[in-house]
Amino acid sequence: MMDTSTSMIRSSCFYEKIQKRLYTGVLIGLISAFSTGCHPLFCPWELGYSQLTDVPPQKELIGKYFLSKKSSSLLANEGFNINQSELELKDDMQFVLTDVPETIVEDPYSTSKSVISRTGTWSMNCGESYDCMIELHGIGVFPLSEKGGILAVPITMGDGDECRGIVFEKK
Repeated sequence: MMDTSTSMIRSSCFYEKIQKRLYTGVLIGLISAFSTGCHPLFCPWELGYSQLTDVPPQKELIGKYFLSKKSSSLLANEGFNINQSELELKDDMQFVLTDVPETIVEDPYSTSKSVISRTGTWSMNCGESYDCMIELHGIGVFPLSEKGGILAVPITMGDGDECRGIVFEKK
């Protein structure tokens, strides 16, 4: 027969092994989640931007939006030759999108470093389940956001799971 001290030692070792396996499993799961795609709640390029929940006055929306410094650096580092990327929202509900990576509008899986420009109509809507979104018709629907009181339009580049994108900020 086993004495109680031997039984306690075996029981303690058993729980330590389970704890180590559980810790290892959680660690492997976290590493896999962060190395194979985006964190399910956010992408790093969107940090600091808050999606609007209320419709801003149209006069605040109208105007020119330019790439954030971080977005300009990202595009330069990825080999895009972009002089002045710009999004202009006009009061007649027209937009002009100038010199943006082709992967925003065309094939999201393209490795092309081509830049394109597009024009079209835009609309904006805010809803309880999706907050404020701006649609650039023919291009996509994007969150209308702000950072430090500055309006912004974050736009995903390519596959959303890759967590690549650019942000246009109103000037």
